[in-house]
Amino acid sequence: MNPILTPVLLVVAMGLVFAVILTIAAKVFFVPVDETVIKLREQLPGANCGGCGFAGCDDYASALAADPEGVGPNKCPVGGADCAAALAAILGIEAGSAEPQVATVMCNGNSQAAKSLLEYQGLIIRLPNNRIKAADLTEETLRQILALGAQLERQAMRALPQDAMLAGGEMLQHRTLRTVLPYPLHRKLLESIQETYIAFAVSARPTPVNDRLARLLMLDRQGSPDVPDAWNAYEEELLHLILTIRSQYAGTETH
Repeated sequence: MNPILTPVLLVVAMGLVFAVILTIAAKVFFVPVDETVIKLREQLPGANCGGCGFAGCDDYASALAADPEGVGPNKCPVGGADCAAALAAILGIEAGSAEPQVATVMCNGNSQAAKSLLEYQGLIIRLPNNRIKAADLTEETLRQILALGAQLERQAMRALPQDAMLAGGEMLQHRTLRTVLPYPLHRKLLESIQETYIAFAVSARPTPVNDRLARLLMLDRQGSPDVPDAWNAYEEELLHLILTIRSQYAGTETH
C-alpha cells in the first residue's frame, strides 16, 4: 500500500471514530437550556455588579425565569426602567417600579463620630487641640463595670425559657442573653458593656472558652449556693484578660 496513503487513511478513520464518540457524548450529556433565560440574559447589561441582590446577571436571569412575579423584572439598577420593561415583555408581566437604592453611611463616616462614640463608652478623654488619650480606667472601675454586666446577664438568664440553652461561641452566648432582657434601656446598657469590655476580654483569650456561661446558667437553674462565687470568678477572669492586654495602650496620646 502507498506509504503516504496509509497514514492519511488512518488519520481520517480516527477522526471519524472521534466524531462519532463526541456526537454520542453530546447526546448523552446534553443539558437542556431554558430559552427564556437566554433571552433575559441578552437584555441585561452584563455589569455583574450584584445590585439586584444576586451574584451576577446570569443568576438574576435564572431566578427571574423561575419565579417572575416573586423576583420581579425591576431589580437591575444599571439597566434601569428600559431594561425592566424589556424583561417584563419577555415574561409577559408588568414591569412595575423600583425605589432607587442610595448608599447611606450610618456611622456618620468620619473620625469625629468614632471619637464621640469612644468618649461615650468611657474609653477616651478629649484633650486641647483636638487630641485624645486613652481613659485611665482603674482596676476597680473595670471591676464595677463587669459586675454591672454580670447583674444584667443574671437577670437575662432568669428570663430564658427553662428549656433554652446557651450555644455557640462565648460572645454569641453573651449576645443571646442580651436579647431576652425585657427593657430596652437594660439591653442598650448591656450591649455597651458586652461590646466594649467583655468582647475586648474574650478577644484576648489565647484559646476559645465556650463553657463558662453555660455552666453559670446550669448552676443558676439548680439554685446552687455557688452561683455568686462562680460569677465573681468569671468576672475576675475577664478583668484579668482586660488588664493584661490593655496595659500597653493606657495613657497613649494620639490625634
